[in-house]
Amino acid sequence: MIAAILLGKFRAPSRVVATVGPEFEAIIMRCLKARPDERYPSAALLATDLRAFTRAAGLVPESEALRGYLDDPEAAIAALRPRVAEAAVAQARLHARRGQIARALAEIGHATAYVPNHPGAGRLLKRLSAGRTAIRVAVVLAALAVALGVVWLSRPLFAPKAVRPAPPIASPARPSPSPAPTRPALIPSPAPAPPAPAPAGVTETAAAQSKGPGLPKARGGRQARLARSPAVAPPVETPAPPVTAPAPNPEPAPPAPRVVVQPRPGTIALFAKGGFCYPSLDDHPAGDLMPLFRDVAPGKHKIYCSRTQGSSKEFAGEVDLPPGGRIERTVTEQGGRLTIARPR
Repeated sequence: MIAAILLGKFRAPSRVVATVGPEFEAIIMRCLKARPDERYPSAALLATDLRAFTRAAGLVPESEALRGYLDDPEAAIAALRPRVAEAAVAQARLHARRGQIARALAEIGHATAYVPNHPGAGRLLKRLSAGRTAIRVAVVLAALAVALGVVWLSRPLFAPKAVRPAPPIASPARPSPSPAPTRPALIPSPAPAPPAPAPAGVTETAAAQSKGPGLPKARGGRQARLARSPAVAPPVETPAPPVTAPAPNPEPAPPAPRVVVQPRPGTIALFAKGGFCYPSLDDHPAGDLMPLFRDVAPGKHKIYCSRTQGSSKEFAGEVDLPPGGRIERTVTEQGGRLTIARPR
């Protein structure tokens, strides 16, 4: 108990004895302070606080109260209980009016410790409980109102935003192919109209006039046939179809580069049972009893072991390392021949 008092780690007097009130407990706690400058500097100051406490508790005059306690302790305590309880309830009301709910509840506990069914303490406790319930309800309602207000104010932040259509991307205009040169169409010349038939008399006269004195009749018949033959129209040339330039063939896309995935290297750890030789891997020199080979390429590798660091390497076995794997092997000797085994 003395060590607990020195360290300041002891239970409060009101937790040990329920009838100890807050004022009396404050006096006791000041007397039990570990630092001397925090305790009462003199017994006179302690007596002053004790007299003030007894007056507040109704123990006046002090000499008569002390005499009554010495004469009959039980009767003095029985007569003192109601007065102490009333004083505690009065202090609890004062603390409740000041809003000091914790101290008011402590005084109510002090009063019920002296008088368990004190009516004033019970009424005050119900009123404080109702007030605390109302305060809790008000706090919950206020918190709900604040939360609703925050949600209402932040509503525009969570509203879906209208998506604006992206402006159309103008594609670069492609040059239109130049039209192929076309040949001008030949307009056919109108055929000459056939000559109108002349009257019979006029025809004979013209034929007689056309006869010369020395011309033979055969020539006159040929001219008549030429005059009677219809005119032949010249041939009409058909325009050639336009020549369209062939479209250029699209260039083939270059082949995608091939990504060569390199296999992950692994690790091989070698040991020698009893340390009788120096293991090594492939072309690595022997120089350690427990070599560890990192970044080893996957595949088959040969394991050797040298009796001494300067002696020749003896073949012990072969392992197949998977990509990114780890292999541990122990070199042993059986019948004068080196072998490899998995470590136990």
